[in-house]
Amino acid sequence: MPAKLKTAVLGATGYSGLELTRILLRHPRLEEPALLRRENGASDANLAEIFPALSGNGSYPLQALSWPTLKRQGIELLFLATPHEVSRALVPEAVAQGLRVIDLSGAWRLKLAQNRAVYGFEDADSATAAELTEKAIYGLPELSRDQIPDAALVANPGCYEPR
Repeated sequence: MPAKLKTAVLGATGYSGLELTRILLRHPRLEEPALLRRENGASDANLAEIFPALSGNGSYPLQALSWPTLKRQGIELLFLATPHEVSRALVPEAVAQGLRVIDLSGAWRLKLAQNRAVYGFEDADSATAAELTEKAIYGLPELSRDQIPDAALVANPGCYEPR
C-alpha cells in the first residue's frame, strides 16, 4: 500500500476551508491534514474551539504558516482556502518551496488579462505571476483530467468558464 499523501490547508477557519478539511479528514489516501493560519496566534488554538460541532472528534490544532515547518513535516500538497489576493501572493513562494498547490480562490483560474483585471491584482513579480498563470491547470476533471495529477498548481473551478 502506498504511503498516504501529506497535505495542509491554509484557511481552515473559513467556510470553504472547514468543508475541505472535513472531506480530507475522511479521505482514505491522505494523512490528517496540517491546519494552518496566516497569523501567529495562541499556540493552543484548535479548530474545534472555533467550530464547536467538531468537539469530541479529536484535536485539530492550528499552526502558523511556516515554509520550513511544512518541509519538516513532509507536506506535499497545500490547499489554499484564502481570499484571492492572499492566494495570489502565496502561490509563487509555495511553488518555489516545491509544494504542489490547489487554490480554491479565483486567483489563478483566469488566463485572459481582461478577465483577471476585475480582481486588480498587483503582483510582486509579474514575470513569475505570468508564468504561473500559464502553467496553472483549470481543475475541472472533465476538461483537464490528464493534466491535474502532475500539475504544480491547480486552480479550483468556481465559475466554470475555463478562460
